[in-house]
Amino acid sequence: MNQSVDVFTISHDELAPSPLNPRKHFDADGITELAASIARDGQVYQNLIARKADGLKVGKGKAAREVSYEIIAGERRWRAVRQIMEGKDWPEGKPFPMPVRVIAADDAKVVELATIENLQRKNLTPLEEGRAFADMRRYGRETHQIAEAMSMSRRYIQIRLALVDKLSKKCQAALDEGAINIVQARTLTMGSKARQDEIIEAIVRGGYMAAEQQIKHSLVGDLPTVASAIFDVGFYDGAWIDDPDGDDKDRRFADRGKFEQLQQTALEVLEKTLGENWAWVKVVDGYASTYMYEKSKNKKKAGAIIQVVSLDAITVYDGLVKPAEQEKEGDAPKPQPVFTKTHLTYAANRKTEALQDAVAADTRTAKIMTCLALMGERETARFGCDHINPDDRAISPGLLASAKALGSKLKAVAFDTYGRGLLNLKREPVGKPDLSAHKAYEAIKALSDTDLDQLFSALVAAQVGTFAGADPKLGDSPLAVQLAEDLGIDMEARWSIDDDYLALCKKPSLIDILGANGEWTDGGASAAKKTAKALREMVKTETSGTTHILPREMQFGSPEDLEKAKPVVTRVEGVTSKKAA
Repeated sequence: MNQSVDVFTISHDELAPSPLNPRKHFDADGITELAASIARDGQVYQNLIARKADGLKVGKGKAAREVSYEIIAGERRWRAVRQIMEGKDWPEGKPFPMPVRVIAADDAKVVELATIENLQRKNLTPLEEGRAFADMRRYGRETHQIAEAMSMSRRYIQIRLALVDKLSKKCQAALDEGAINIVQARTLTMGSKARQDEIIEAIVRGGYMAAEQQIKHSLVGDLPTVASAIFDVGFYDGAWIDDPDGDDKDRRFADRGKFEQLQQTALEVLEKTLGENWAWVKVVDGYASTYMYEKSKNKKKAGAIIQVVSLDAITVYDGLVKPAEQEKEGDAPKPQPVFTKTHLTYAANRKTEALQDAVAADTRTAKIMTCLALMGERETARFGCDHINPDDRAISPGLLASAKALGSKLKAVAFDTYGRGLLNLKREPVGKPDLSAHKAYEAIKALSDTDLDQLFSALVAAQVGTFAGADPKLGDSPLAVQLAEDLGIDMEARWSIDDDYLALCKKPSLIDILGANGEWTDGGASAAKKTAKALREMVKTETSGTTHILPREMQFGSPEDLEKAKPVVTRVEGVTSKKAA
């Protein structure tokens, strides 16, 4: 685009700042110092850059007027002169001439030139930079074009754009106000905006989660990375969480369920493939003691160990020769675990939802659980959202509906279920006095006795459950088992096998279900030849129509009882039913 290099002397009143200037914050002290310097010399030496204005106005209401030129670069000088003209020493109505280079520029060029000038002066905050780059993108500039125009790396541009695209409004405000730094902000972009708001509240109020690694672990610490996948990631069609440092190996699968399904299938294929290439294959659940094996390239004698610490941590050790004592006949392979961590967490969450609905409907039990929690109970009643692991944060649909109904009556309380409580106090913006508790108290005080009882029971119920924790095991706490019995919870009536559940099942659990239904009487030997997919289809067929199966992990019981238990099978013939445990 051709640009004139002519410099004109233009009155201050004929100029106005461009609304496209990415810089929104100006240091008042700096403007005052600049005004004093200009007043001392009596003129502005450095040229402003402007374009002809098209309908640009200054002032409001009847005092609004159009100006002739729109400032592209030099707004600080314009503001300093305005301060001089508004002072008592400047004669009213006297113009102030300013040197201006007038150029022809479209909106995209205006944003680009204003951004370049501000960056040269180091006047933009990281978020203002991001907004400027976002404006340039909006006017058609690609990331590499922005990087070239700014003489910066593409990665730098991408990081600043992420602050605009992915950072929540609360976190943006905290960054602008200096409550967090750029490293913390870019790490926060890895999480959902709701989760970001929870963490920024902790940082601003307590400062205990300020380290980058702590924030990262809190956001995505339990999500698997690309480096942990043993399958072709091209088959994954879920959402991704990108590492802010651009490390592809630390890119994470946002959908753990899809990851584990693909990983489990790949594990079965891996075991089969290794078996075709080596003399033997052993799958070890946990850490394998490979130091006792000798190494060999003889594939007729050597074998391979697949170490499965978790589905996130699978390692293959091949070319291993068994010690003599391990080659004795009669050694039985270590059985694979029936349930994965995700499977047991799923089961615990469904039972938690059952407990929540039952407690919410029984105010007396809710009061009992409150007393226990205040006395220190933490197994089944975890009062205070920070005590509940994110994987354990299950809220029943019935409780959500109740919370929505109550939330409409409590304007001082925000409805939120993203990893925190059922109804959370609506906090004031960062930097303002927090009166949320006082407002909530007044709103709750105005409730009827019936609504207050419902609110009390619902809030207590949301903190009750059978919690799996970081290392889930089969079975429930004695208190959870007793609660389920006292409240008459019927998991058969609440839950039935569906595709989501079947996707979590490994072959042993599928065989367990079909064996209880009488599908195999030979101990499941004929099932070993079938794939997990075929077994899932068989379960779907068996559980359609007149048969209902409740797997043992979906039942309430102690770890010892459920280890020995079998799925509950109910066959409905006409109007009669028979249960076999």
